[in-house]
Amino acid sequence: MSTHFQVRTSWLHDAWFGVEKRELPIHMIVNENELKITTMTHHGAGLRTFITPISQTNPITLEVSDALRCFIKNCMQAYPFADVLISSSGLVISLDSAVSGVQYRFPKIKITEENVIPPHADDQSCRVPSSEWYGIWTTIPPKGECTISVSKQSKMMTFKHHGDRWGAALQMKSKPKKDANIVIRSGVAKLIFGKVAPAETWGVVVFMNVGVLRWFTQYTEMYIAPFEA
Repeated sequence: MSTHFQVRTSWLHDAWFGVEKRELPIHMIVNENELKITTMTHHGAGLRTFITPISQTNPITLEVSDALRCFIKNCMQAYPFADVLISSSGLVISLDSAVSGVQYRFPKIKITEENVIPPHADDQSCRVPSSEWYGIWTTIPPKGECTISVSKQSKMMTFKHHGDRWGAALQMKSKPKKDANIVIRSGVAKLIFGKVAPAETWGVVVFMNVGVLRWFTQYTEMYIAPFEA
């Protein structure tokens, strides 16, 4: 059984942070008609997933090698699309233009499993404008902790840095059903949220029952673990 799809090379490059050195493995996840690239930072305290639609194919999850990332970087200017075939013999990237073509096979691939945090009835979801959400995180100090809070009596989500040098507020689309708050590392949030160009008007912030902060839109999904002193 094989997995076959086509994807933009520039999307792959951006989704897995180019060729920046990563402390934890990057995962490529194919779920029938969508492709996900998942990266983690700060020893797993932050997780970022980029999602793009693809044609229907067989599901698979594997680790992304540094060699694959470098190959895509080197060819993305000349070849905007990559044809990807994953089978028992490895991963094959095929690239072509009107006058040339390149094919590269990566014989060694590591199959793994997707880790998912399931939703819970006690999760608190808040709908907020995406551009303002991303914009706020570009301004926060890179060190320290930040408390994010919502109240069922207000449509304002508040952000307070523990150093008392920075604070912010963001209007939600509606009042939440209950109070919620979480303390996260500002550096993790700045890295995860601060390098994303908003593609959709609204996104959803979820204070998860397990204590994790989740952010998602149609094509992005991010998780940040709570700060523990």
